[in-house]
Amino acid sequence: MNEPGTDRRRGPIPIYPALVAAFPVLAVLTANLAIVPATDLGRPLLVALAAGVSIQILAAILWRNAARGAASAAVLLAWVWAFGTVAPWIKPLVGESSTLGAYAGLGLLFAAVAGRWAPRPSILNLVAGSVTFVSLANLGWYLARPPAPKASAEARREAPVLPPGPRPDVFYIVLDGFGREDAVKRAIGTDLSWFVQGLRDRGFQVAGRARANYVQTELSVTSSLNMAFLQTLLPEVGPEFNDRRVLNPLLEEPAVARRFQASGYRYLAVGSGFEGLGFGKYELPVANDAAVTLFEGTLLAKTPWLLRDDVARSQYDRRRERLGNVFETLAAMARPTRTPRFVVAHILAPHPPFVFGPNGEPRRPRGPYGYWDASDFLAFVGSADDYRKGYDEQVTYIAKRTLELVDALKEGDKENPPVIVLQGDHGSKLGLDQNSLEKTDLGEAFPILSAIQTPPDLPMAVPEDATPVNAFRRLFTAMGATDLPDLEERSWYSGYALPFDFVEVTERIGSPDPLPAPPRS
Repeated sequence: MNEPGTDRRRGPIPIYPALVAAFPVLAVLTANLAIVPATDLGRPLLVALAAGVSIQILAAILWRNAARGAASAAVLLAWVWAFGTVAPWIKPLVGESSTLGAYAGLGLLFAAVAGRWAPRPSILNLVAGSVTFVSLANLGWYLARPPAPKASAEARREAPVLPPGPRPDVFYIVLDGFGREDAVKRAIGTDLSWFVQGLRDRGFQVAGRARANYVQTELSVTSSLNMAFLQTLLPEVGPEFNDRRVLNPLLEEPAVARRFQASGYRYLAVGSGFEGLGFGKYELPVANDAAVTLFEGTLLAKTPWLLRDDVARSQYDRRRERLGNVFETLAAMARPTRTPRFVVAHILAPHPPFVFGPNGEPRRPRGPYGYWDASDFLAFVGSADDYRKGYDEQVTYIAKRTLELVDALKEGDKENPPVIVLQGDHGSKLGLDQNSLEKTDLGEAFPILSAIQTPPDLPMAVPEDATPVNAFRRLFTAMGATDLPDLEERSWYSGYALPFDFVEVTERIGSPDPLPAPPRS
């Protein structure tokens, strides 16, 4: 006779608990491959598998039965991953201090019921193995899919040398999410007139009706740095194509940089650390000493680890440090060099997460750490009022730092002052829906900051309705190029899931009259 709680029947080895532990890691990665490198998979996957196997072994020992232990372990592991979703529903019922205890108690209860029920492992092995296989297959297909369509021959043609003339340093500074003065006033309630006037007092031309060509960072910057619309640069890419890696060659060797290099310039890039926007070998290294990667932080936010403050704090602290380092690095480049430089900088602000007060005070937004913007911000981070307050404070601080940076760059070489191009890649996105044009406030998301200063010996006219695609066409023309006529000032919306499914919105953006500032909570 078998001892109580034992089962001598032989059957399949239960492997599904380890797969339950690993599946969320694979699922989150495959859903975010556009901004998360596959190399980030290793550590969290190993930890998840090790935790799954360890909990399964412990449960089997307690039950003295492999099948019962596997069932309990699988439920407990799934419950751990569900914390970020389920705990907010429990918190109002028991209070913040008792949330973890109540959640743990429910998890143990469900695990005990599952262990008592103990379904046969064969079916659960099959189900867990199938969904895991699908995730692995999607990841494998993404990494091994056929080469992306090549850029057009025009985009890859040899860059011509500029005619003899002035060779000032050129700084192209992208302020991510920095909207146009009137649009920010209408949607957020922030008055940036002091900043715009400060730029004009320093000799900048500020386009009063400027707007983006595209409303996503990678699309906008790729178009700007190649002086062409993406539909022309990538004619073989259709609306169903969603692999953003097709943009990488155009970002790493853009037409603007190649033309400057052909004319004796040195090309440098100061990156933000955002994986979706890299400049290859030209990007200066940015240290990342945060306790966990962005991917790992996203995973931890799904578990009870979310209650620990140190991980999230290190990410917010690192973001503040990184933004400060970008400004300091650019200011240090003010000193003149023998070789003229073309410097691209991506400053990932005022884009969320909002980590600065108006004078640089540390801020800690609600919710898990992430780069969520627009409708994703409202879904995962906070309310519309949270967005307004966070954007208002961060854009104010970034504007102050930008004026300080401009002053440093202007003072660096008074004999041969630099060209400085300040540009938003898109505007604020409180009213943008990531996947619905009909639900999007085009008059907020597309209007952008667009300002340029050129030396006295390099005069350049900028129209009020300028878009980024023409910024360097006009600069090169001012420097003597004759092959870069202005393109039409056109704009397209596309959703995050299908970034190349473009819908033209040029005539729909308009220039609405500023509305009264929205009420502040």
